[in-house]
Amino acid sequence: NDTLPSVALSGTAATGAPLASAAVTVSCVQGSATTLTDGGGNYRVALNAALPCVIAVASGGTSLHSLAYAGGTFNTTPETELLLVYLAAQLGTNPAGLIGNFPRNTHFQQAMGSANTVLAAQSAVVANLQQR
Repeated sequence: NDTLPSVALSGTAATGAPLASAAVTVSCVQGSATTLTDGGGNYRVALNAALPCVIAVASGGTSLHSLAYAGGTFNTTPETELLLVYLAAQLGTNPAGLIGNFPRNTHFQQAMGSANTVLAAQSAVVANLQQR
């Protein structure tokens, strides 16, 4: 859809070690794209999209997710997976419900599209991990 703005996303998919040749799927409120990571787990994609977007990376039995509320760099790691779990709980759902319903749920879209909300969730996850 040419009426949607162009969005460039990039990042690294890793579980400590990079996820090389992993399938990357970017699903936005409107617009989607797929690509593969390189040998270092890096990905880059440009698409016409309405934000926010969920980034899903699959490699073997590993499945990781991240959120993109703007264009730029969004890594996909076990920590970003925890971020999604935390944000889903804050919104009264689970990760599958959040991912599956956000294209039609404006409440989810507003939360996932807010840098403040996502960064607050990220801080909460980091604090929780540091306590353990």
